[in-house]
Amino acid sequence: MLAQKLLVSYSSKIINQFIQLAVTVVVARVAGPTVIGTVAFALAYTNTFKFISDLGIGTAHIKLVSEGKHNEGALLATMVRIKFLLLIIFVVFVSIVFIIQYYFMNLNFESNEHVIVIFLSLSVTVIEQLYTIPKTTFAAKVQQARQDIPNMLYNLIFQILRLSVVLIGFGAIAIVSTKFIAAMIVLFIYYKLFSTKINLKLFDSQIARKYFSISGPIIIIMICQSVIYMSDKVILQFFTNSTEVGIYTAGFKFGGYIQMIGSSIGILFLPIFSKAFVEDKIDEINHKIKKFARFSFNFILPLALFIAIFSDQIILILLGAEYIGSIPILAIITFSTFLMVSATPYGNIISGRGEFKNLAYFYTIQLFVFLLLAITLVYPEFLNLKGLGLSMSILISNVILALCFLIFAKKIDSRLVVGHGLSSFVFGLVYSSIYYILYVLFGDALIYKIFFVVLFFPLYFILSYYLKITTEEDYVNFKLLFNIGKIKKYISVELRRDNDEKL
Repeated sequence: MLAQKLLVSYSSKIINQFIQLAVTVVVARVAGPTVIGTVAFALAYTNTFKFISDLGIGTAHIKLVSEGKHNEGALLATMVRIKFLLLIIFVVFVSIVFIIQYYFMNLNFESNEHVIVIFLSLSVTVIEQLYTIPKTTFAAKVQQARQDIPNMLYNLIFQILRLSVVLIGFGAIAIVSTKFIAAMIVLFIYYKLFSTKINLKLFDSQIARKYFSISGPIIIIMICQSVIYMSDKVILQFFTNSTEVGIYTAGFKFGGYIQMIGSSIGILFLPIFSKAFVEDKIDEINHKIKKFARFSFNFILPLALFIAIFSDQIILILLGAEYIGSIPILAIITFSTFLMVSATPYGNIISGRGEFKNLAYFYTIQLFVFLLLAITLVYPEFLNLKGLGLSMSILISNVILALCFLIFAKKIDSRLVVGHGLSSFVFGLVYSSIYYILYVLFGDALIYKIFFVVLFFPLYFILSYYLKITTEEDYVNFKLLFNIGKIKKYISVELRRDNDEKL
Protein backbone atom coordinates (compact mmCIF):
# COMPACT_ATOMS: atom_id res chain seq x y z
CA MET A 1 0.00 0.00 0.00
CA LEU A 2 3.03 2.33 0.12
CA ALA A 3 2.47 3.36 -3.51
CA GLN A 4 -1.12 4.33 -2.74
CA LYS A 5 -0.03 6.18 0.42
CA LEU A 6 2.53 8.12 -1.63
CA LEU A 7 -0.02 8.92 -4.30
CA VAL A 8 -2.63 10.04 -1.79
CA SER A 9 0.02 12.30 -0.30
CA TYR A 10 1.19 13.60 -3.69
CA SER A 11 -2.27 14.04 -5.20
CA SER A 12 -3.76 15.76 -2.14
CA LYS A 13 -0.88 18.24 -2.07
CA ILE A 14 -1.11 18.86 -5.81
CA ILE A 15 -4.90 19.37 -5.63
CA ASN A 16 -4.41 21.69 -2.65
CA GLN A 17 -1.80 23.68 -4.49
CA PHE A 18 -3.85 23.87 -7.68
CA ILE A 19 -6.89 25.22 -5.80
CA GLN A 20 -4.72 27.64 -3.86
CA LEU A 21 -2.97 28.93 -6.96
CA ALA A 22 -6.25 29.33 -8.85
CA VAL A 23 -7.71 31.41 -6.03
CA THR A 24 -4.43 33.30 -5.57
CA VAL A 25 -4.57 34.42 -9.21
CA VAL A 26 -7.97 36.04 -8.61
CA VAL A 27 -7.08 37.41 -5.17
CA ALA A 28 -3.78 38.84 -6.44
CA ARG A 29 -5.49 40.60 -9.34
CA VAL A 30 -8.46 41.89 -7.33
CA ALA A 31 -6.78 42.74 -4.01
CA GLY A 32 -3.30 43.65 -5.28
CA PRO A 33 0.18 42.92 -3.90
CA THR A 34 -0.24 45.14 -0.83
CA VAL A 35 -3.07 43.02 0.63
CA ILE A 36 -1.21 39.82 -0.28
CA GLY A 37 1.90 41.21 1.40
CA THR A 38 0.02 42.25 4.56
CA VAL A 39 -1.42 38.75 5.05
CA ALA A 40 1.92 37.08 4.26
CA PHE A 41 3.78 39.33 6.71
CA ALA A 42 1.31 38.69 9.56
CA LEU A 43 1.37 34.92 9.08
CA ALA A 44 5.16 34.95 8.85
CA TYR A 45 5.44 37.15 11.97
CA THR A 46 3.57 34.64 14.17
CA ASN A 47 4.89 31.52 12.42
CA THR A 48 8.47 32.65 12.96
CA PHE A 49 7.90 31.73 16.62
CA LYS A 50 5.70 28.69 15.89
CA PHE A 51 8.51 26.33 16.84
CA ILE A 52 7.78 27.24 20.49
CA SER A 53 4.34 25.61 20.19
CA ASP A 54 5.93 22.29 19.23
CA LEU A 55 9.65 22.23 20.17
CA GLY A 56 10.06 18.99 18.21
CA ILE A 57 7.45 17.10 20.26
CA GLY A 58 5.52 16.16 17.11
CA THR A 59 8.55 14.52 15.49
CA ALA A 60 9.44 12.80 18.76
CA HIS A 61 5.86 11.48 18.99
CA ILE A 62 6.06 10.02 15.47
CA LYS A 63 9.36 8.29 16.27
CA LEU A 64 8.29 6.87 19.65
CA VAL A 65 4.92 5.59 18.44
CA SER A 66 6.39 4.07 15.25
CA GLU A 67 9.08 2.21 17.26
CA GLY A 68 6.36 0.44 19.26
CA LYS A 69 8.43 0.23 22.46
CA HIS A 70 6.04 2.17 24.75
CA ASN A 71 2.39 2.09 25.72
CA GLU A 72 0.57 4.30 23.20
CA GLY A 73 -1.89 5.58 25.79
CA ALA A 74 0.95 6.89 27.96
CA LEU A 75 2.66 8.42 24.91
CA LEU A 76 -0.49 10.22 23.86
CA ALA A 77 -1.38 11.50 27.35
CA THR A 78 2.16 12.77 27.86
CA MET A 79 2.27 14.41 24.46
CA VAL A 80 -1.10 16.19 24.98
CA ARG A 81 -0.07 17.70 28.32
CA ILE A 82 3.23 18.93 26.93
CA LYS A 83 1.48 20.34 23.85
CA PHE A 84 -0.99 22.45 25.84
CA LEU A 85 1.80 23.85 28.00
CA LEU A 86 3.82 24.80 24.91
CA LEU A 87 0.81 26.51 23.31
CA ILE A 88 0.36 28.71 26.38
CA ILE A 89 4.05 29.62 26.33
CA PHE A 90 3.84 30.34 22.58
CA VAL A 91 0.91 32.78 22.91
CA VAL A 92 2.51 34.59 25.86
CA PHE A 93 5.89 34.83 24.08
CA VAL A 94 4.48 36.28 20.84
CA SER A 95 2.40 38.77 22.81
CA ILE A 96 5.44 39.93 24.82
CA VAL A 97 7.55 40.31 21.66
CA PHE A 98 4.80 42.39 20.06
CA ILE A 99 4.36 44.60 23.14
CA ILE A 100 8.11 45.27 23.35
CA GLN A 101 8.34 46.12 19.65
CA TYR A 102 5.16 48.20 19.52
CA TYR A 103 5.26 50.12 22.81
CA PHE A 104 8.93 50.25 23.79
CA MET A 105 10.82 50.09 20.48
CA ASN A 106 8.20 52.13 18.56
CA LEU A 107 8.56 49.71 15.65
CA ASN A 108 6.59 50.76 12.59
CA PHE A 109 4.06 48.08 11.56
CA GLU A 110 2.99 50.18 8.54
CA SER A 111 -0.71 50.24 9.58
CA ASN A 112 -3.16 49.26 12.34
CA GLU A 113 -4.47 46.62 9.96
CA HIS A 114 -1.12 44.83 10.24
CA VAL A 115 -1.53 44.65 14.04
CA ILE A 116 -5.04 43.17 13.85
CA VAL A 117 -4.00 40.61 11.25
CA ILE A 118 -1.02 39.54 13.39
CA PHE A 119 -3.27 38.56 16.31
CA LEU A 120 -5.81 36.88 14.05
CA SER A 121 -2.92 34.88 12.59
CA LEU A 122 -1.83 33.96 16.12
CA SER A 123 -5.30 32.50 16.78
CA VAL A 124 -5.14 30.49 13.55
CA THR A 125 -1.74 29.05 14.49
CA VAL A 126 -3.04 27.92 17.90
CA ILE A 127 -5.96 26.05 16.30
CA GLU A 128 -3.69 24.46 13.70
CA GLN A 129 -1.39 23.26 16.47
CA LEU A 130 -4.29 21.68 18.34
CA TYR A 131 -4.98 19.27 15.50
CA THR A 132 -1.34 18.24 15.25
CA ILE A 133 -2.16 15.90 18.14
CA PRO A 134 -4.27 13.51 16.01
CA LYS A 135 -2.30 14.37 12.86
CA THR A 136 1.09 13.25 14.23
CA THR A 137 -0.50 10.09 15.63
CA PHE A 138 -1.88 9.30 12.17
CA ALA A 139 1.59 9.99 10.74
CA ALA A 140 3.23 7.61 13.22
CA LYS A 141 0.86 4.85 12.09
CA VAL A 142 1.39 5.81 8.42
CA GLN A 143 -2.33 6.56 8.02
CA GLN A 144 -1.89 8.90 5.07
CA ALA A 145 -5.56 9.36 4.16
CA ARG A 146 -6.46 10.46 7.68
CA GLN A 147 -3.70 13.05 7.57
CA ASP A 148 -4.26 14.44 4.10
CA ILE A 149 -8.02 14.43 3.47
CA PRO A 150 -8.91 16.79 6.37
CA ASN A 151 -5.99 19.00 5.33
CA MET A 152 -7.34 19.10 1.78
CA LEU A 153 -10.78 20.07 3.14
CA TYR A 154 -9.13 22.83 5.18
CA ASN A 155 -7.57 24.30 2.07
CA LEU A 156 -10.80 23.97 0.06
CA ILE A 157 -12.95 25.69 2.71
CA PHE A 158 -10.40 28.45 3.25
CA GLN A 159 -9.95 29.16 -0.46
CA ILE A 160 -13.72 29.36 -1.07
CA LEU A 161 -14.17 31.75 1.87
CA ARG A 162 -11.03 33.72 0.92
CA LEU A 163 -12.22 34.18 -2.66
CA SER A 164 -15.69 35.22 -1.50
CA VAL A 165 -14.55 37.99 0.85
CA VAL A 166 -12.08 39.40 -1.70
CA LEU A 167 -14.71 39.51 -4.45
CA ILE A 168 -17.06 41.30 -2.05
CA GLY A 169 -14.34 43.89 -1.49
CA PHE A 170 -12.85 43.04 1.90
CA GLY A 171 -9.11 43.04 2.62
CA ALA A 172 -6.44 41.40 4.75
CA ILE A 173 -8.44 41.21 8.01
CA ALA A 174 -11.30 39.36 6.32
CA ILE A 175 -8.91 36.95 4.57
CA VAL A 176 -7.26 35.85 7.81
CA SER A 177 -10.67 35.64 9.52
CA THR A 178 -11.77 33.10 6.91
CA LYS A 179 -8.63 31.08 7.66
CA PHE A 180 -9.67 31.04 11.33
CA ILE A 181 -13.15 29.74 10.43
CA ALA A 182 -11.73 27.03 8.15
CA ALA A 183 -9.28 25.92 10.85
CA MET A 184 -12.08 25.56 13.40
CA ILE A 185 -14.11 23.36 11.03
CA VAL A 186 -11.16 21.10 10.25
CA LEU A 187 -10.23 20.84 13.94
CA PHE A 188 -13.61 19.17 14.46
CA ILE A 189 -13.03 16.81 11.47
CA TYR A 190 -9.60 15.68 12.71
CA TYR A 191 -10.94 14.80 16.14
CA LYS A 192 -13.94 13.05 14.56
CA LEU A 193 -11.50 10.73 12.74
CA PHE A 194 -9.42 10.39 15.90
CA SER A 195 -11.40 7.71 17.74
CA THR A 196 -8.74 7.18 20.40
CA LYS A 197 -9.71 7.95 23.97
CA ILE A 198 -7.18 10.27 25.58
CA ASN A 199 -6.64 9.43 29.23
CA LEU A 200 -4.54 12.25 30.71
CA LYS A 201 -4.01 10.22 33.90
CA LEU A 202 -1.59 8.03 31.93
CA PHE A 203 0.94 10.88 31.84
CA ASP A 204 4.42 9.45 32.40
CA SER A 205 7.31 11.67 33.50
CA GLN A 206 9.85 9.14 32.21
CA ILE A 207 8.27 9.28 28.76
CA ALA A 208 8.18 13.09 28.98
CA ARG A 209 11.94 13.06 29.45
CA LYS A 210 12.24 10.83 26.38
CA TYR A 211 10.21 13.33 24.36
CA PHE A 212 12.51 16.16 25.33
CA SER A 213 15.69 14.11 24.87
CA ILE A 214 14.65 13.46 21.26
CA SER A 215 13.20 16.90 20.65
CA GLY A 216 16.21 18.84 21.97
CA PRO A 217 18.15 18.88 18.68
CA ILE A 218 14.86 19.12 16.74
CA ILE A 219 14.23 22.49 18.41
CA ILE A 220 17.34 23.83 16.69
CA ILE A 221 16.12 22.41 13.38
CA MET A 222 12.71 24.05 13.80
CA ILE A 223 14.26 27.40 14.71
CA CYS A 224 16.44 27.26 11.60
CA GLN A 225 13.49 26.38 9.37
CA SER A 226 11.33 29.08 10.94
CA VAL A 227 13.96 31.74 10.35
CA ILE A 228 14.53 30.69 6.73
CA TYR A 229 10.96 30.04 5.60
CA MET A 230 9.01 32.46 7.81
CA SER A 231 11.24 35.37 8.70
CA ASP A 232 12.16 35.90 5.04
CA LYS A 233 8.93 37.86 4.60
CA VAL A 234 9.47 39.69 7.90
CA ILE A 235 12.99 40.69 6.82
CA LEU A 236 11.67 41.89 3.47
CA GLN A 237 8.83 43.84 5.12
CA PHE A 238 11.17 45.79 7.40
CA PHE A 239 13.72 46.40 4.62
CA THR A 240 11.10 47.36 1.99
CA ASN A 241 7.26 47.38 2.17
CA SER A 242 4.12 45.24 1.84
CA THR A 243 4.08 45.57 -1.96
CA GLU A 244 7.54 43.96 -2.26
CA VAL A 245 6.46 41.23 0.16
CA GLY A 246 3.40 40.61 -2.02
CA ILE A 247 5.54 40.27 -5.16
CA TYR A 248 7.91 37.88 -3.38
CA THR A 249 5.04 35.86 -1.89
CA ALA A 250 3.32 35.48 -5.26
CA GLY A 251 6.48 34.02 -6.81
CA PHE A 252 7.06 31.82 -3.76
CA LYS A 253 3.50 30.45 -3.77
CA PHE A 254 3.64 29.50 -7.43
CA GLY A 255 7.08 27.93 -7.00
CA GLY A 256 6.53 26.35 -3.61
CA TYR A 257 4.03 23.67 -4.64
CA ILE A 258 6.81 21.07 -4.65
CA GLN A 259 7.76 22.01 -1.09
CA MET A 260 4.33 20.85 0.12
CA ILE A 261 4.94 17.47 -1.51
CA GLY A 262 8.35 17.25 0.15
CA SER A 263 6.95 17.84 3.62
CA SER A 264 4.37 15.07 3.20
CA ILE A 265 7.02 12.64 1.94
CA GLY A 266 9.17 13.42 4.97
CA ILE A 267 6.32 12.67 7.37
CA LEU A 268 5.60 9.41 5.52
CA PHE A 269 9.19 8.13 5.37
CA LEU A 270 10.24 9.03 8.94
CA PRO A 271 8.22 6.29 10.74
CA ILE A 272 8.98 3.76 7.97
CA PHE A 273 12.75 4.35 8.14
CA SER A 274 12.73 4.52 11.93
CA LYS A 275 11.13 1.07 12.15
CA ALA A 276 13.36 -0.31 9.37
CA PHE A 277 16.52 0.73 11.25
CA VAL A 278 15.26 -0.93 14.44
CA GLU A 279 14.74 -4.15 12.44
CA ASP A 280 17.99 -3.66 10.43
CA LYS A 281 16.17 -3.74 7.07
CA ILE A 282 18.62 -1.65 5.05
CA ASP A 283 17.61 -3.30 1.77
CA GLU A 284 14.03 -2.14 2.32
CA ILE A 285 15.22 1.45 2.84
CA ASN A 286 17.35 1.31 -0.34
CA HIS A 287 14.41 -0.04 -2.34
CA LYS A 288 12.00 2.68 -1.19
CA ILE A 289 14.50 5.48 -1.81
CA LYS A 290 15.27 4.17 -5.30
CA LYS A 291 11.58 4.06 -6.25
CA PHE A 292 11.00 7.53 -4.85
CA ALA A 293 14.08 8.94 -6.62
CA ARG A 294 13.13 7.48 -10.01
CA PHE A 295 9.61 8.88 -9.73
CA SER A 296 10.83 12.30 -8.59
CA PHE A 297 13.64 12.76 -11.11
CA ASN A 298 11.79 11.27 -14.06
CA PHE A 299 8.37 12.86 -13.58
CA ILE A 300 8.49 15.75 -11.06
CA LEU A 301 11.78 17.27 -12.25
CA PRO A 302 10.47 17.92 -15.81
CA LEU A 303 7.50 19.78 -14.35
CA ALA A 304 9.78 21.88 -12.13
CA LEU A 305 12.04 22.70 -15.10
CA PHE A 306 9.02 23.60 -17.25
CA ILE A 307 7.77 26.10 -14.65
CA ALA A 308 11.26 27.58 -14.23
CA ILE A 309 11.75 28.08 -18.00
CA PHE A 310 8.30 29.52 -18.67
CA SER A 311 8.00 31.49 -15.42
CA ASP A 312 7.65 34.71 -17.43
CA GLN A 313 4.54 33.48 -19.23
CA ILE A 314 3.04 31.94 -16.10
CA ILE A 315 3.33 35.19 -14.11
CA LEU A 316 2.33 37.58 -16.89
CA ILE A 317 -0.68 35.55 -18.02
CA LEU A 318 -1.98 34.65 -14.57
CA LEU A 319 -1.05 37.70 -12.47
CA GLY A 320 -0.25 40.49 -14.90
CA ALA A 321 2.55 43.01 -15.39
CA GLU A 322 2.09 44.28 -11.80
CA TYR A 323 3.87 41.10 -10.63
CA ILE A 324 6.70 41.12 -13.16
CA GLY A 325 9.20 41.07 -10.29
CA SER A 326 7.87 37.61 -9.33
CA ILE A 327 9.22 35.98 -12.53
CA PRO A 328 12.83 35.23 -11.44
CA ILE A 329 11.62 34.41 -7.91
CA LEU A 330 9.27 31.76 -9.31
CA ALA A 331 12.06 30.17 -11.40
CA ILE A 332 14.56 30.07 -8.53
CA ILE A 333 12.16 28.86 -5.82
CA THR A 334 10.76 26.09 -8.04
CA PHE A 335 14.20 24.64 -8.68
CA SER A 336 15.27 25.19 -5.07
CA THR A 337 12.30 23.35 -3.58
CA PHE A 338 12.75 20.41 -5.96
CA LEU A 339 16.33 19.98 -4.74
CA MET A 340 15.10 19.73 -1.16
CA VAL A 341 12.34 17.27 -2.07
CA SER A 342 14.88 15.00 -3.78
CA ALA A 343 17.10 15.14 -0.66
CA THR A 344 14.24 14.62 1.83
CA PRO A 345 14.58 10.79 2.09
CA TYR A 346 18.25 11.17 3.04
CA GLY A 347 17.27 13.59 5.78
CA ASN A 348 14.73 10.98 6.92
CA ILE A 349 17.49 8.37 7.02
CA ILE A 350 19.41 10.58 9.43
CA SER A 351 16.37 11.25 11.65
CA GLY A 352 15.17 7.63 11.39
CA ARG A 353 18.53 6.52 12.76
CA GLY A 354 18.09 8.99 15.64
CA GLU A 355 21.00 11.24 14.57
CA PHE A 356 19.09 14.40 15.44
CA LYS A 357 22.16 16.21 16.79
CA ASN A 358 23.94 15.93 13.44
CA LEU A 359 20.74 16.93 11.67
CA ALA A 360 20.57 20.05 13.86
CA TYR A 361 24.20 20.81 12.99
CA PHE A 362 23.43 20.67 9.26
CA TYR A 363 20.40 22.95 9.61
CA THR A 364 22.50 25.41 11.61
CA ILE A 365 24.97 25.55 8.73
CA GLN A 366 22.08 26.18 6.34
CA LEU A 367 20.75 29.00 8.55
CA PHE A 368 24.16 30.65 8.80
CA VAL A 369 24.58 30.57 5.00
CA PHE A 370 21.03 31.90 4.47
CA LEU A 371 21.40 34.82 6.88
CA LEU A 372 24.80 35.78 5.50
CA LEU A 373 23.50 35.77 1.94
CA ALA A 374 20.18 37.45 2.85
CA ILE A 375 21.95 40.37 4.53
CA THR A 376 24.38 40.72 1.63
CA LEU A 377 21.79 40.41 -1.13
CA VAL A 378 18.73 42.10 0.41
CA TYR A 379 19.96 44.85 2.75
CA PRO A 380 19.46 48.26 1.06
CA GLU A 381 22.99 49.39 1.91
CA PHE A 382 24.48 46.36 0.11
CA LEU A 383 23.13 44.78 -3.11
CA ASN A 384 19.43 45.65 -2.45
CA LEU A 385 18.09 42.75 -4.57
CA LYS A 386 14.91 42.51 -2.44
CA GLY A 387 12.82 39.39 -3.11
CA LEU A 388 15.21 38.12 -5.76
CA GLY A 389 18.04 38.21 -3.23
CA LEU A 390 15.98 36.24 -0.70
CA SER A 391 15.12 33.54 -3.24
CA MET A 392 18.80 33.22 -4.23
CA SER A 393 19.71 32.90 -0.53
CA ILE A 394 17.21 30.06 -0.12
CA LEU A 395 18.48 28.26 -3.24
CA ILE A 396 22.16 28.29 -2.21
CA SER A 397 21.44 27.33 1.41
CA ASN A 398 19.19 24.47 0.21
CA VAL A 399 21.95 23.13 -2.05
CA ILE A 400 24.37 23.05 0.89
CA LEU A 401 21.82 21.31 3.15
CA ALA A 402 21.05 18.69 0.47
CA LEU A 403 24.77 17.90 0.08
CA CYS A 404 25.10 17.50 3.87
CA PHE A 405 22.20 15.01 3.84
CA LEU A 406 23.71 12.94 1.04
CA ILE A 407 27.21 12.79 2.49
CA PHE A 408 26.18 11.95 6.06
CA ALA A 409 23.50 9.42 5.06
CA LYS A 410 26.20 7.34 3.42
CA LYS A 411 28.36 7.58 6.55
CA ILE A 412 25.55 6.24 8.74
CA ASP A 413 25.62 2.82 7.07
CA SER A 414 27.87 1.81 4.19
CA ARG A 415 25.10 -0.46 2.90
CA LEU A 416 22.93 2.55 2.08
CA VAL A 417 22.95 3.61 -1.57
CA VAL A 418 22.85 7.37 -2.20
CA GLY A 419 22.70 9.44 -5.35
CA HIS A 420 19.82 7.70 -7.09
CA GLY A 421 18.59 9.59 -10.15
CA LEU A 422 21.85 11.42 -10.87
CA SER A 423 21.76 10.62 -14.59
CA SER A 424 18.14 11.88 -14.80
CA PHE A 425 19.12 15.07 -12.98
CA VAL A 426 22.08 15.78 -15.29
CA PHE A 427 19.93 15.07 -18.35
CA GLY A 428 17.23 17.43 -17.06
CA LEU A 429 19.72 20.26 -16.46
CA VAL A 430 21.37 19.88 -19.89
CA TYR A 431 18.05 19.61 -21.71
CA SER A 432 16.46 22.58 -19.92
CA SER A 433 19.56 24.76 -20.35
CA ILE A 434 19.62 24.20 -24.12
CA TYR A 435 15.84 24.61 -24.31
CA TYR A 436 15.96 27.88 -22.36
CA ILE A 437 18.70 29.32 -24.59
CA LEU A 438 16.65 28.49 -27.70
CA TYR A 439 13.52 29.94 -26.04
CA VAL A 440 15.30 33.23 -25.29
CA LEU A 441 16.76 33.43 -28.81
CA PHE A 442 13.66 32.52 -30.80
CA GLY A 443 10.69 32.90 -28.44
CA ASP A 444 9.75 36.53 -29.05
CA ALA A 445 6.80 35.92 -31.35
CA LEU A 446 3.60 34.44 -29.88
CA ILE A 447 3.57 31.50 -32.30
CA TYR A 448 7.09 30.51 -31.22
CA LYS A 449 6.19 30.83 -27.53
CA ILE A 450 3.30 28.41 -28.05
CA PHE A 451 5.59 26.12 -30.07
CA PHE A 452 8.16 25.96 -27.25
CA VAL A 453 5.53 25.36 -24.55
CA VAL A 454 3.79 22.55 -26.47
CA LEU A 455 6.98 20.71 -27.41
CA PHE A 456 8.72 20.79 -24.02
CA PHE A 457 7.28 17.59 -22.48
CA PRO A 458 7.00 15.37 -25.60
CA LEU A 459 10.59 16.14 -26.61
CA TYR A 460 11.82 15.69 -23.02
CA PHE A 461 10.31 12.23 -22.55
CA ILE A 462 11.19 11.00 -26.06
CA LEU A 463 14.86 11.94 -25.60
CA SER A 464 15.04 10.55 -22.06
CA TYR A 465 13.58 7.24 -23.27
CA TYR A 466 15.93 6.83 -26.21
CA LEU A 467 18.92 7.83 -24.09
CA LYS A 468 17.75 5.17 -21.58
CA ILE A 469 17.35 7.72 -18.82
CA THR A 470 13.82 6.43 -18.38
CA THR A 471 12.68 2.87 -19.08
CA GLU A 472 9.42 1.08 -19.83
CA GLU A 473 9.36 -0.01 -16.21
CA ASP A 474 9.27 3.63 -15.08
CA TYR A 475 6.20 4.33 -17.20
CA VAL A 476 4.52 1.09 -16.09
CA ASN A 477 5.13 2.01 -12.42
CA PHE A 478 3.87 5.52 -13.08
CA LYS A 479 0.68 4.10 -14.58
CA LEU A 480 0.22 1.67 -11.70
CA LEU A 481 0.44 4.53 -9.23
CA PHE A 482 -2.76 5.94 -10.69
CA ASN A 483 -4.81 2.79 -10.21
CA ILE A 484 -8.00 4.54 -9.07
CA GLY A 485 -9.50 1.30 -7.76
CA LYS A 486 -6.58 0.66 -5.39
CA ILE A 487 -6.53 4.27 -4.22
CA LYS A 488 -10.28 4.23 -3.44
CA LYS A 489 -9.93 0.92 -1.64
CA TYR A 490 -7.01 2.20 0.47
CA ILE A 491 -8.82 5.42 1.45
CA SER A 492 -12.07 3.57 2.19
CA VAL A 493 -10.35 0.96 4.37
CA GLU A 494 -8.31 3.50 6.31
CA LEU A 495 -11.17 5.91 7.00
CA ARG A 496 -13.68 3.23 7.98
CA ARG A 497 -11.67 0.81 10.07
CA ASP A 498 -11.05 1.39 13.74
CA ASN A 499 -7.29 1.88 13.57
CA ASP A 500 -7.09 3.44 16.97
CA GLU A 501 -7.19 1.25 20.02
CA LYS A 502 -8.92 2.45 23.17
CA LEU A 503 -5.89 3.67 25.01
